[in-house]
Amino acid sequence: MPSRRESILPPPGQPLNRLQFEASPYFLPHAGNPIDWYPWSEEAFRKARSEDKPTFLSIGYSTCHWCHVMAHEVVAVLLRVTTEILKPSMDS
Repeated sequence: MPSRRESILPPPGQPLNRLQFEASPYFLPHAGNPIDWYPWSEEAFRKARSEDKPTFLSIGYSTCHWCHVMAHEVVAVLLRVTTEILKPSMDS
C-alpha cells in the first residue's frame, strides 16, 4: 500500500520539479507541474536577484481552477523563462 506521501505525488514516470522534496501535503500535488516551483526560501530570492528576474508568488490553493490552468498553459512557459516562481506552503 502506498504511503500518504506517495499517494499525493503525481503518477510514477511523470517528470517532477523541486517540490517533490518538500514535506508539505500542499506542495506534493504540484511536484508534477511543468513549472519548477520554489518553496518560499532565501534560495529563490537569491536566484532571482542573481539572474535579475522578478519574482512571481502564487498564493492560489490546490482547488483553485486557474492555478491548475496556469500550470499547464502558455503562461507557465512565460513564467519559467522570465521569473523565479515561489509557492508558499499553506502549512507554514
